[in-house]
Amino acid sequence: MDYWKKYSDYDNQQLANLTYKNYDCGPHKVAGHKLYIKSVIKQPDGVKAYVVVPKSEAHLSPSHVHHVAVIYRGSNSPADLSGNGPADWTNDLIGAGNQLVGIKSQPEGFHDAASILNKEMARYSHAKFVVTGHSYGGSSAYVASCRVKRRYLKRIENVRCYESPNMMNTLTKTELENAHILSNRTYTYIDTKDVVGMGYALYPHTGHLMEIISPNKYKGLKGEHMWGGYFFHHGNLKYCKEVSRLPLFSGSGVAEDAFLLIESMQVGGSPSGINKSAAELTASMETAVEEATMLVKGLEKSLPAQYKNAKSSAQVAAPDLSESEITGTFHDVGYTYHRYVTEPCRKLKRRIEELNNVAELVAGYTQGLSGAADNINTTDQSNANRMSTISSVTQLFNVGGTK
Repeated sequence: MDYWKKYSDYDNQQLANLTYKNYDCGPHKVAGHKLYIKSVIKQPDGVKAYVVVPKSEAHLSPSHVHHVAVIYRGSNSPADLSGNGPADWTNDLIGAGNQLVGIKSQPEGFHDAASILNKEMARYSHAKFVVTGHSYGGSSAYVASCRVKRRYLKRIENVRCYESPNMMNTLTKTELENAHILSNRTYTYIDTKDVVGMGYALYPHTGHLMEIISPNKYKGLKGEHMWGGYFFHHGNLKYCKEVSRLPLFSGSGVAEDAFLLIESMQVGGSPSGINKSAAELTASMETAVEEATMLVKGLEKSLPAQYKNAKSSAQVAAPDLSESEITGTFHDVGYTYHRYVTEPCRKLKRRIEELNNVAELVAGYTQGLSGAADNINTTDQSNANRMSTISSVTQLFNVGGTK
């Protein structure tokens, strides 16, 4: 049996969770398995990936390694400036927004995620791969697998995504073809109480969609997203079943508004309810834009202060150097104001613009539904008035006349 195939549900979940442990390269025990982290890859845009092999293969040259896992890390907190939290956070927002309205665009980090996987598959040229991750890391795992070179697909043993947005709507034609080739080896796990999974109820997906409905009390946005509904018995997931598409449900925040809106349309809800849900969904998207904008303003204040503090610390450590000499030294090692202040803020503002575009699309979409609801109401009233005057079947179908 191949090494990764003996992993239980719990083992696979713990493998994806490895990235949150902030392990360094070297041997580690994960869910009872002896693994070896060969490399930790960090990209400026927030992408972070761990390349892991069984400890028994750690001493082998790359061409002789047979089992490799590439694990993408999920988002940092938006307050975590040192860990690319703002970039991660906006990637999640844009990714979720894109899959919600079907924009054929992916956050910049997915390009790096795909490049990492292609390079590692070329390096470990005879190995079988597991590609996995949680949240933004799960999205990265999914998109990266769909973007590898076609000849590499047969060496991907499985793709496992946990609590990540449905990115199928954003794939190109070639990526979608690869997604279908990998379909039987792709597993996506979504807790129905987690807002990130709303796209699986609205749009098609590829692979096995595993729905988790925990009977336990709702644990809040962060709690549910961070595996709050995952329970195991002898290594197997409880309250988990495969579905073709997640049922619509009431969650919280944007998800609740979106699901109530679509559900009311499907089950013939009242026009007033549809109008209310449409307005709430639009308001939720506007709130997301406002929060992201506030984050940019916070960065514009904090990043220059951090740069200034770094220079002050250098002056204390080396009082014989002038400010220009310190600035020049910073520049020599790549620590420039442009790179650490101007460019991060500029990049984040571009992402705010993208998020704003998503919000405008959602507003237009919900406005259309609101108009449709008004039309339904008018038509229903007209039909009701007509039905009240009908006294025979011939009148109902306008056939013949009444005597």
